[in-house]
Amino acid sequence: MATFRDHFSSQAMNYQKYRPGYPDELFSYLCSLCYDKKYAWDSGTGNGQCALELTRYFDKILATDPSESQIKGATQQTQIKYDVSLAEKCPESDQSFDLITVAQALHWFDFNAFFKEVKRVSKQGGIFAAWTYTHAEVSPDVDLIYSKFYSDIVGKYWPEERKFVENKYKSIIFPFEDIESPNFKIKIKYSRADYLAYLGTWSAVKNYKLDNQNDPIELIESEIAEVWEDKEELREVKWPIHLGVGRMN
Repeated sequence: MATFRDHFSSQAMNYQKYRPGYPDELFSYLCSLCYDKKYAWDSGTGNGQCALELTRYFDKILATDPSESQIKGATQQTQIKYDVSLAEKCPESDQSFDLITVAQALHWFDFNAFFKEVKRVSKQGGIFAAWTYTHAEVSPDVDLIYSKFYSDIVGKYWPEERKFVENKYKSIIFPFEDIESPNFKIKIKYSRADYLAYLGTWSAVKNYKLDNQNDPIELIESEIAEVWEDKEELREVKWPIHLGVGRMN
């Protein structure tokens, strides 16, 4: 049975502000695969980042997430219907969707139950796409501090599901007709404070705080400042996207 372990509601506003969005090229590619663009479902929508991008292509979007606070903080748009619900229990009828997306959330799902639901609500020939992004890339000196923070400081506080992200979703078997896809990267400009705030949205950071009663970001602030001296300087941060796409038979 699907259960919901809430890793993000307590920091929903920061999640919305500092988590990166996704490149236009990704959505253009996915939509080019769709036979029709009437209805899309963004499952595990969080604050609706992916759902908002889909409004440029689809008549309407269902955006679901089990976190009520994430849904409450989502940007409202007339084409989007937000619903607080588990990914494994879609509130729509059979063969409803032309496209189903899961952005940086599939690793939290009960795979068997979710994929069964995907097959139920997807139109024949519909597209399913799930992706994750891995480590942020700034520069060798910043990335070295990032790596130490990720592994040595908060490493043991990552939820078990993080292993699927580390494996770039390769260990998740998609029970659909596979479509070979191009590579994409997220690219965004961050100030030093933005970058640290992004790190602060990690579930491992939240778990560290609960266990130690202090903020692990403080342990690396001075190191980051030494290699990112101008706090107003905007630097490009990049994340490689690992994408799986399938078509319903």
